[in-house]
Amino acid sequence: MSHATGAVRFTGGPILYFEYDGTADMCVPSLWETREEMMAHWRGDNPRVWCECGPVAVWEPVEIMCTYGDGHFWRGKACRNCRTLTEGLVPSFGFYDEHTPNDDFRDGEPEWSPWRNEP
Repeated sequence: MSHATGAVRFTGGPILYFEYDGTADMCVPSLWETREEMMAHWRGDNPRVWCECGPVAVWEPVEIMCTYGDGHFWRGKACRNCRTLTEGLVPSFGFYDEHTPNDDFRDGEPEWSPWRNEP
């Protein structure tokens, strides 16, 4: 019910898009090249749930952001080859586990956000 859009940025690479499930407070792992492609698969019945690359998988560091609420961003990992978010699907706001808060979690949108200058 409370889904939002999100994006990941690879180091030296593209920005890809994903759906954020605000009810479960987690990212849907499938990454799409355009917002239009993401919207065409919005709440799809068969989303990718894990990296499909097997033992040759390379999970790269990414910056993750979502537009849920006033926006948030944090770090994770993704497989560029199969376009799947692999780590950081559930952002730690610090209150899920007070002993291991995610120090990378920030409110707002990063400077690279595709939505930053939109009305």
